[in-house]
Amino acid sequence: QVSLVWQDNSISETGFEVERMTGDSLFIPLAAISKDMENYQDSNHLISNTTYTYRLRSYNEYGTSTWITATVTTLPAERKFTPYNNLFYPDRQDTMQIKYILDKPEHVNIKIYTLIGRLVKTLLDETKPQGEYWIDWNGEDDENKILASGTYIIYFSAGDFSDLKKAVIIR
Repeated sequence: QVSLVWQDNSISETGFEVERMTGDSLFIPLAAISKDMENYQDSNHLISNTTYTYRLRSYNEYGTSTWITATVTTLPAERKFTPYNNLFYPDRQDTMQIKYILDKPEHVNIKIYTLIGRLVKTLLDETKPQGEYWIDWNGEDDENKILASGTYIIYFSAGDFSDLKKAVIIR
């Protein structure tokens, strides 16, 4: 998200226009903002680690002001993997949710193992574009049987990043 903030020195504007350019492309209109506003939040399809140029001008029935520009570079997205509700009761239709963030397109693997290293479930094995994702696990193995009570290991890998977390099933 990019936050634009300005000082409104005009007393006769009808509103403001905001436009954005990525790299050397053309400016595209983003928003028409009502008078007396002094900020705009852009979360419209932003890409991590990318330079954007914004321009802003006021307008009224007589015309427009000159453009004011600002250039920003978004921060690199952080690859991460976080399980939620990882102590759960599958017999009660409880599920564990896994959130993961990719900073670029990557091949993603999410697998569930026993503590002795036996693979019991492959949740995901595919290439995904950059973005934020959620996937649920209902405590079942690859044969769609609910696993026994106990501790399991969630293995996550995306490109050269990998991590392990625990999940506990209670029955």
